[in-house]
Amino acid sequence: MLGADVQAAPAKEIGWADVTLTDAAAEDPLFRGIDDPFTAFHWHGDVFTLPDGAVSLARSVQTEHQAFRYGDAAYGLLFHLEVTPKTVAWMTKAFQDELADEGLDGAQIRRAAMTHEDALRNTVHTVVGGWAESL
Repeated sequence: MLGADVQAAPAKEIGWADVTLTDAAAEDPLFRGIDDPFTAFHWHGDVFTLPDGAVSLARSVQTEHQAFRYGDAAYGLLFHLEVTPKTVAWMTKAFQDELADEGLDGAQIRRAAMTHEDALRNTVHTVVGGWAESL
C-alpha cells in the first residue's frame, strides 16, 4: 500500500467504535464538517504504517491510522462507511466463526447497526459530497 508496511494487528477490530479526527481532517475536503468523534463500523485484523507523504486524518483507540490522504485526491479508509443494517447482518451471519473466535456477539453488532444507521448515513453524505465537489 504505497510502500507502507501492513501487518496483523494485535487484535481484530470488529464492530462499532468511535473514530477520532486529526487536526489535518478539519481542513480536508472530505472530512471537514464531520462530527468528531464519529462512530464507524470496523471489520479488520490488519494495520498499516502511514505511507511516506501521506497525511493522517483519523484514528481509533485501537488503531492509529484509520484514514489518510495521499496527495490531493487519493484516500485510504480502514473503517467502513458503506455498510447498512442489511450488510452488517449479512457479515455477522456469514462470518459467525470469526465473531466466535473473537468472543463477539453478532446480534449485538446487528442491533447497534440500527442505532448508528442515521449518523453513519450523514457521515457518508459529507465524505462522498466532499469527494464529488473535489472532482
